[in-house]
Amino acid sequence: MSSGYLWAVDISGTANRLIASPCPAKDDFLEWIPAHLEGNVPVRKLAVAPDFVWGIGANGRAYIYVTYSHIAVRVVEETFENERWYMLLGWSSRTLPTDRSNYSDRQGDNSTPKNSFHLPSDGWVWQDPWTVDLNEIEYDKTGWQYAFNFSSKDFKNTHFSGAFVRRRRWTRTRKYVGIERWIAVPDGRQSDESYHFIDISAGGFEQASHCSQRFACSLFALTRAGQLLFRDGIGPQSPEGTDWTLVDPVQDKESGEYEDLTYISCSASSGQLLALTWDGRLFARLGIAGSNRVGTGWADLARPKGLPVISAALGERTVWLITTDGKLWITSLISPMTEMVRCVTSASWTEMSQGMCRVTVGLDDQVLAICQSTERLNIRMDLNEKEPTGRCWKEIIASKGCSGETDEEAGNENDRWLQVDAGGCSINSKTIPRHWTEPQHQSSSFLSDYSAFDRKSTWRRKVIDALTTRNELIWNTFWDFSRHFGEDSAWTRHAKAQVLAATSSDWIDANLELTIEGATKGLLRVEIAGRGQTIELPFADIVCAFTKCDVHSKNVLEVHSPILPQSNMLAVLKKPLKIAFNTEDERDSWTSVIQATLCKAIPVFDRVLWAIDDQGLIYVCPISTHNTQSLSQQYWLQLRGHFKEVSAGCGVVWALGEDGKAWCLSPDYGCAIDPMFGEELALVQTDAIDEVLCENQRSSVLSGYCTFNGTANGKYYAWSDDSGTVKKANKDTTRLPSKHWQWANDWKIVNHDLNCDNEGWLYAKKFGTDFNRKKGSVRRRQWTRRRVFTAAAPWLAIDAPKLTRLSVQNDSTDSSHLLVWAVTVTGDLLCRQGVTSATPAGSAWKQVICDKRIVDICAGPNYHIWAVTSAGEALLRYCANFADITKCAWKCIPSSFKLKQIAVGANVVWGLDSKGDLYERTAVSSATPEGESWIYAYSDVQTVTTDSSGNLYALLKYSDPGVGTVSGVLARRTTENNWDYGIAGPWTCISLSSII
Repeated sequence: MSSGYLWAVDISGTANRLIASPCPAKDDFLEWIPAHLEGNVPVRKLAVAPDFVWGIGANGRAYIYVTYSHIAVRVVEETFENERWYMLLGWSSRTLPTDRSNYSDRQGDNSTPKNSFHLPSDGWVWQDPWTVDLNEIEYDKTGWQYAFNFSSKDFKNTHFSGAFVRRRRWTRTRKYVGIERWIAVPDGRQSDESYHFIDISAGGFEQASHCSQRFACSLFALTRAGQLLFRDGIGPQSPEGTDWTLVDPVQDKESGEYEDLTYISCSASSGQLLALTWDGRLFARLGIAGSNRVGTGWADLARPKGLPVISAALGERTVWLITTDGKLWITSLISPMTEMVRCVTSASWTEMSQGMCRVTVGLDDQVLAICQSTERLNIRMDLNEKEPTGRCWKEIIASKGCSGETDEEAGNENDRWLQVDAGGCSINSKTIPRHWTEPQHQSSSFLSDYSAFDRKSTWRRKVIDALTTRNELIWNTFWDFSRHFGEDSAWTRHAKAQVLAATSSDWIDANLELTIEGATKGLLRVEIAGRGQTIELPFADIVCAFTKCDVHSKNVLEVHSPILPQSNMLAVLKKPLKIAFNTEDERDSWTSVIQATLCKAIPVFDRVLWAIDDQGLIYVCPISTHNTQSLSQQYWLQLRGHFKEVSAGCGVVWALGEDGKAWCLSPDYGCAIDPMFGEELALVQTDAIDEVLCENQRSSVLSGYCTFNGTANGKYYAWSDDSGTVKKANKDTTRLPSKHWQWANDWKIVNHDLNCDNEGWLYAKKFGTDFNRKKGSVRRRQWTRRRVFTAAAPWLAIDAPKLTRLSVQNDSTDSSHLLVWAVTVTGDLLCRQGVTSATPAGSAWKQVICDKRIVDICAGPNYHIWAVTSAGEALLRYCANFADITKCAWKCIPSSFKLKQIAVGANVVWGLDSKGDLYERTAVSSATPEGESWIYAYSDVQTVTTDSSGNLYALLKYSDPGVGTVSGVLARRTTENNWDYGIAGPWTCISLSSII
């Protein structure tokens, strides 16, 4: 998943883009890529969004450029054919004057005949002719629905005696094909020169909409006549929008005359708007919010020393200006919600320097500009909340790609720029791509040397083969030494640590001793300091050793043993045994020793259970179907990585990060070689999480609103999660979980659609009730900060859009055609092709069309695909073979409850509803994969998984008399009504698969 592109226009009028990923893939192009307008029309101005780019040509027309995506832009147009029944005529298309027309929309308000539908622009094509919707659940065999009259809300799919009207749905799909090329934005006023554009600006991409839309974009354009227009209808399914809306002009308060605007700037993050007049005055648009992106009025904004302004750029927390004397100025905003007019004064501006022009501010307030003297691009370094001005400028030295010109023709033209726009890339001072500013990471040097990191390069294979041959010769010579001195050798390690008490949350000082005897034998000894109490755990009784991050930021090693020796220690220590080390490196060292020994003790297995805990850490449990041991006695290994979901099948493992990025386990990784880290593979896995804190305050008579100690109303904390009942550290004392995490930005207030006050507060009468802008006795606001995980781990990155669900095919019907299914954040369905156990990353994505939004997917046997829609419906897709996966249709499986997850195995289908009730589908077989009906099976289930044989594993809510209700308990179904419980997690995701 890309971090977007930086776009710029060179002096020849050609638009260019540069990849903004700080960790580019091997096949990413690290040079400027040109994007020419047809007919070589020069580009005068760009307005960049994360997925779209708008441009103004020298002819004054507006164009749009849609970047490549794995998800095709498709729109299903629909119209309803209406008929009424007459006694003598029967069914007739001649409806009554009071009825809806023969063809109308679903509500019947508008007449929509088939010939009234047209393609919005040259970027669209029709994919199919008009067809009747034959969904058997909603319509009869010919597509009709029946009702007493058209105003009825209950249309039935069968004819009945009181039915006098009927309707059927006609659909036709259009697809956007104008990818990676400029398409003229349609406008009926193109011939009117007064509607030719001179400036354009886009923003508001992080604006929280009042109606909770998943996409937000504000596009403003300025015409030659000085009119300001807003583009309506821009969205994922309508990149070019629908129409232009006139924005009320700036009016002089004294004379009443309208001002002539010459320049506009829209904030990429908040959507706020600045406008300049011909004489350099600066105006800010008021009232812009998620529910009103156009705004309500204008206000004059103070300028530095009253100087005329020639250029402006607006970020989330800063405003940058260039005045007529060539100086660059900056002012900070108190918060994104604060109106600029209230905090910007003539004295608030800070003079930066001279020499820069045409400034742009990105999504994270990162600033770029063009040097006046050299006309080259520069980026401002070390920008942050405490130092919003940054420290210095650094030139962007990326070179031009293939543009059709020779080096002699281009000369120095490649390095001269007219405009730059960073609105489509999400970078900050810590994630500036190195190939932008460092010569050693340019395409000419970096990509040519990239084979140094390629695990399959020829030279690397030759070195490995030579080392393998030498290793065999050495092993054959000295194998008897390892036999006598390796496995029989013993050593001991000591450490001082703390252990968690059983009856409280206190940590007790302890002395640790780790004794290793050979390859598979060892002993962990814990002695409570000053008490003379000791516990000894032979490695044979240890099933796993996990690294954890304690809520008190302790470096914890969690040791699980199903059978602890009987001693007085049972009354002192908490089970499982939790050991806190002084440093993270010391804990990891002890963990790696224990895991390496456990790995060699694992018996032969044919199943693998993957799991993720509530901290995002990933684990693997080898299982043998011939092993009758309890699930609590199975061995577990911990891998390095951070994820929210995992799916495995037939030796292929895919995982999904919190940021929606997909990863697959490297085929070169082996638990026996490096059971925890996989550092020898030189691979890096990343993830990102937005840490959210709620700051709660209550009002007092003497001090007004202030923070409080303890709890309010018995359960609400001053710093908490969104519920208010889970205590968290404040934003100044919040620590990162481990050394693999880094902060990516500073704390900032969350904008609740600008319904909060200027400082981000929402109010309520008391905690536990709804918060709004109206003053109350308590108030709260949210802070957010992004933290990024980076670690050496055995995972390969997958090029994919942002995903929410994964499902790896779990049967080996055809090992050459193993499929991985994925659901995107928009509910689209993708299928990864070319996946095998040797190439788990696959080769390409194929989109599978469904007219409903998908929220869960499960790949069953024989290419049968089950899915769950956002409405809680179950869908089944029959696929006869691999070639049929994109051709067959979906079948809706009826149910009386709303599903949230589905799991499929051999002749078994499990459905989990939103209440936690688990249902089994009856009569499922290869002949009738859809089954007959749903029957209730279990309650208090969080998630389920099955393998190709139909074995069921689940995460349950378990009631323990001593602890209470515990969530995320791992269990295996042994008989119809019995569960075999595993070790404590708490777990959040599991996946069971065969190893072949």
